[in-house]
Parts: sequence; structure tokens; C-alpha cells
Amino acid sequence: MHQEKNDIPIPHPVYRSGEHAALERIGLHMEGAVLQQDFPLHRHEYTEAFFILGGSAIHVVDQSSVPLERGDVFVVKGDTLHGFQNVQQLSIINLMYTTGLFTQSLTELQTFPGFAEFFLLEPELRQRGTYAAALRLGEEAIAHVETLSRLIIRQEQKADPGFDGVLRMSVAALMSFLAAEYHAATPTGHVIQVLVRALDLMQTHLQEAISLQEIAQYACVSPRHLQRLFQTYLRTHPMAYLRQLRLEQARVLLKQPDLSILEIAGRCGFSDPAYFARCFHAVFGVSPSASR
Repeated sequence: MHQEKNDIPIPHPVYRSGEHAALERIGLHMEGAVLQQDFPLHRHEYTEAFFILGGSAIHVVDQSSVPLERGDVFVVKGDTLHGFQNVQQLSIINLMYTTGLFTQSLTELQTFPGFAEFFLLEPELRQRGTYAAALRLGEEAIAHVETLSRLIIRQEQKADPGFDGVLRMSVAALMSFLAAEYHAATPTGHVIQVLVRALDLMQTHLQEAISLQEIAQYACVSPRHLQRLFQTYLRTHPMAYLRQLRLEQARVLLKQPDLSILEIAGRCGFSDPAYFARCFHAVFGVSPSASR
């Protein structure tokens, strides 16, 4: 269709963390819904894992379309454009979480078999259209996930900060179960093993100064080979990926008013606050103080 020069394209909606109290407070929120109609393309500030309990739809992710069935589990990064088409009574449960959930609260999950592959690497690869794997649960696993999800939703609805610890533990139980299911169902090739090990070191050393050589050594490959794998599968350099992780963590920490921007820069591996501010502005379009 011809577009006139004066036409202004309508931006896709972006859903914000502040729309849900628990997501803003502790980095997670869960809700269930039955979609009766198509859901337009959108983005969000947080990562989203969703579980299909019934019905059907086409999940549109950037330029790809994937049919959804009962038992499907997907993880979608916030900056990924996605939506649902051809919706037919789609029963869905959404788990929304920020990156700070793992780097601040549920750090033990990062060493659990299958966790990095499913919750960290798989959405990265899916976003770039180079990895089509997804998790489809059997009936017994579906029942377990649904029971845990309903429990988490009830706990969150109590809106009592005293239950935050219980809420986190319930989410950890759900995520560890899904990670184990993914680990058992998905053969892990050499490339995935290398990338997972590299991401694991990055996630657990955001505050420390680590070099490309150290990351490659931990991943059991040469620095040159690691660069090639990152460029092929993640379309970026390892150190650029690490810097992005640190900046995303900084954006989470900026919501804590008791931390100064200098402290946040240090906690995220930036020894030079001015360099931190330049990098933050280049990625997010605002300064750290303006973001706060």
C-alpha cells in the first residue's frame, strides 16, 4: 500500500515494568488470561515466559510465525517485537521478569542444568532467527506448571511484601523445573555449550573486570573462535554483549534510590562513571540520572 509522505507510522506499544507492582518491586509478575482475539505486535521492558494451556494461535516473532499448541513454552526478550494472530480461545499464563531477578535475587538458578540455555541463550538466538527450538511439555508437566503458576498468582495477589521471599522461591521452583525439562528434551551441541559457558561467566561476573581471553578460556575455546561464534549466532562481539548485560543491570539498579549513580556504575563493572554515562546514553537514549 502506498504511504503518503506526510503519513506518520504508528509505533508499536511498549509495556512498562511499572504497570505491575511486583514486577517493579522485586522483578517478577505472573498472570493468566484467555485471549479471544488477536493481540497486536508489541514490545515490553521486561522478559516474558509464557505457557500455553489450551486453544491455538500463531505467534508472530519479528519476521517469523510459529503455531502454538497446548504445552508450548516460549521465552521472549522485551525488545523483541511479537504478537498473536488467528487466536482461538488461547489460554495462556505469562511470567514477566527483569534481568535483576537473576543477578540480585535468584542467582543460584544460573548454575542449574538447562537454565542458561532456555532462559538466557534461547531467547537471544530466537530473536535473531537462528534458533527454532522451543519447549513443549507433556500432560504431566503441564499439570505441574499450571499448579505452580496458580500458586504464584495467588501469592502475588496478596500484595504483602512479607510474601516476597515465598514468591521468589515459588518462581525459582517453576523456572528450575522448566530448565530441567528443556535440558532433558534438547540435545546440547558444542556451539550451545560454548555460548552457555561464556554467558554464565558474564552473568556471574558483571561487577568484575574480565577479559575476552578469560571468557574464552572459561568456555574452552580460543578468543578468535569465541568471537566468530558470537558474531554468527548473536550478531555481536563478546565484550559488546557483556557491556549490554552490565547496562541492563544498571537500569535495574537505578530504581533503587539509596544507591548513587557512582555506586551503580561500580557494581556493573564500570570503573569510569563518565564512560558509564556515555554508554548508557548510547544504548537507552537518556542519561543514567534522567532514567532514574
